[in-house]
Amino acid sequence: MKNKKPLGLNVKAALAVAAVSLLCLPAWRDIRIYFEYQNGSTKTVTSECISISVDRTNEPRRYSFFTIYSFHLKCGTTVAVYKDTADQLLPSDKVPEQMQALEQQFITGRPITVTYVAGMPLV
Repeated sequence: MKNKKPLGLNVKAALAVAAVSLLCLPAWRDIRIYFEYQNGSTKTVTSECISISVDRTNEPRRYSFFTIYSFHLKCGTTVAVYKDTADQLLPSDKVPEQMQALEQQFITGRPITVTYVAGMPLV
């Protein structure tokens, strides 16, 4: 009968890092956005916002998926804002109140300028 070798310290450390990484999937999103921004993968568009909708990303979360607000611009571009970002910027964290505030602020008939990280599929 063979004796089982105990796992080395490096293997245990690698497994611990992998476990923590899987638990922190939202952090990877932020890290990717940061590096895409640093690499200059941004676009700036000036156009009228014609509608805002509530969508969900394909990124897993603890009990569901991430909620995003999609800004649909007249030029055909759709720009998304994560709900957790909107929670920090708006007085309410409830979706109906946030939607109303966003529509009042951005659907004005005037063009808005947005800079976003290009090539980040969210839905």
